[in-house]
Amino acid sequence: MSFTSGSLTARAYAASAVVGSLIYIIGGATGVTTTAMAATASVQVIDTVANTVVNGPSLKMARWGASAVVAENGDIIVLGGTSNGSPTGRIYFAGGTSFAGGVSANTYYADASGNVVQLGSLTTALRGSSGAFYDNTLHLFGGSTTPSVAVNTGAQTAYYKALVNTTGSVSWTSGGTITSGRADHGGVFARRSGTTYLYLVHGNYGGTVTAKVTEYTWPSGMAKNELLTSSSARYGSVTAVVGNMIYACGGYSTFTATALGLVNNCEKIDVNTSTYSTMSFTSGSLTARAYAASAVVGSLIYIIGGATGATTTAMAATASVQVIDTVANTVVNGPSLKMARWGASAVVAENGDIIVLGGTSNG
Repeated sequence: MSFTSGSLTARAYAASAVVGSLIYIIGGATGVTTTAMAATASVQVIDTVANTVVNGPSLKMARWGASAVVAENGDIIVLGGTSNGSPTGRIYFAGGTSFAGGVSANTYYADASGNVVQLGSLTTALRGSSGAFYDNTLHLFGGSTTPSVAVNTGAQTAYYKALVNTTGSVSWTSGGTITSGRADHGGVFARRSGTTYLYLVHGNYGGTVTAKVTEYTWPSGMAKNELLTSSSARYGSVTAVVGNMIYACGGYSTFTATALGLVNNCEKIDVNTSTYSTMSFTSGSLTARAYAASAVVGSLIYIIGGATGATTTAMAATASVQVIDTVANTVVNGPSLKMARWGASAVVAENGDIIVLGGTSNG
């Protein structure tokens, strides 16, 4: 091609995405030796109609060998890759309940080779926090200092953040506070009217099981807006984002140790209209469970394991996996886990595999 304006930067192993007649060339390696691949954060856009090249907004982190997908709202999501020789595909986990039954402040990562490395510690030992990775930064919101899941004390207002550098190390700093202590809730980033907000969904909110969805301006200010109150107060539920919709599924409804109150519905929250609805599936039905892991692949939400018991002495971990198709509005059973567990975490690897980590198996 001979462009009427602009020129391409020489690069290899770039990611790409197509939006209409535009081709986005994202990141890549600009070096000419295997020992100096020289990852770039540069983005260029080819207009195949006008026959031009322009520079787009740069990535937050230089990387080559990444993948890119176009989301339903038109955003381009870039995943994985290598940053100047350091793989970005690491799994980070912080805090939680330790094997001995206490609450931990430790932070770890697991790499692609299966190595587990301990990093710095949180200022306060926490479990039941919500975590998110955004702008190359780990974010941790709220949590509880109490090991038990069925008590209304110990919910914290802390917000911690840690920038992940090119070596994969982290250093936790205070990001401010959230209003009122919150634990066993969902914490996600979603876009409303073109702006990214933080949403804390349901949970133990100041000592009460809540149905509230709270919106915070982010990253500055942390101004609070109680976006809406849904019909089902719950904690320990699955919270997932597909497009501009937040999904909250399952959970417990009370702190009573002998009657935790399993919830078996799934609420769909539209952040653009500040409305919610309880999903009615055209086929299949959800298994009532709490403290399940979740993973999102395209329009599919995987609900993985969880506790199906209704008392703190019989949480009854399950190996069941269910898959919600948010487009077809159906639920199907997926392949079961090798070991029943609740309180686990799940991440989607670059090859599409879902990796499930940790959790508790029937006590």
